[in-house]
Amino acid sequence: MNEHWINIAPLLPDHAEEIAAEAAGQRLEFYDIKVEKTVGETKTALENTESVIEVIVPYKNIEKRGISVYTYHGEEVKTYVEATTKAAGTYIVDKEIGAIRIYTNEFSPFAIAYTPYFDIKATITLGSYEGNVTAKLEDKATKEVIETLTDVKMSEVSFKDLLAGEYLLSITWTDGASNTITMPITISE
Repeated sequence: MNEHWINIAPLLPDHAEEIAAEAAGQRLEFYDIKVEKTVGETKTALENTESVIEVIVPYKNIEKRGISVYTYHGEEVKTYVEATTKAAGTYIVDKEIGAIRIYTNEFSPFAIAYTPYFDIKATITLGSYEGNVTAKLEDKATKEVIETLTDVKMSEVSFKDLLAGEYLLSITWTDGASNTITMPITISE
C-alpha cells in the first residue's frame, strides 16, 4: 500500500533570512511542508512530485493587503504568483474560509507574508490660524511626493495606506500668506 503523509508546521526555517530579504518589508509567517511516502515498511521524504498538490494553510491575516507566498527550494527563493488556476507555483487567497491555497509540487520551507500599511491623522494647531491649508506628504529620502491635500481644514489632514518609513509633512496656509511649516514623521512597525 502506498501512502503519502503531508506535515505542515509553523517554524523558522534554515533559510528564513533569504526569504525575508526577498520579502523586503513584509511581515512573514514561516512554514515547512514535509511530504513522506510510505511503501510497505519504507518511508521516504519527497522533495517534489510530478503532480500538483493543494496545500490549505489557515491564515489569520487574511484581510490584509499585499499577501505574498515565498518558498526556498533548490537553493533559491521563489515567489509564488497569485492566480485563479491551480498550477504549480501559484496561490489563491480564500477569504471565505480564511486560508491561503498553495499549489505546489515542491516541498520545502515557505512563508506567507503581507505588507503592513499605516494611517496618519494630523492633529496640529497653527496658533490662531483657523483657515484651510495645503498638506504635502513626501518621502524624506527621495523627496517623492506621496500625496497632496489642497484647501482642506486641519481636521481633514490624514493620509492612508502608508508603508513604514520616514516622511516630511509640509503644511502651507492658503490665506494668501506664504507660511509653511515642515515636520518629520517616522512610521515604524
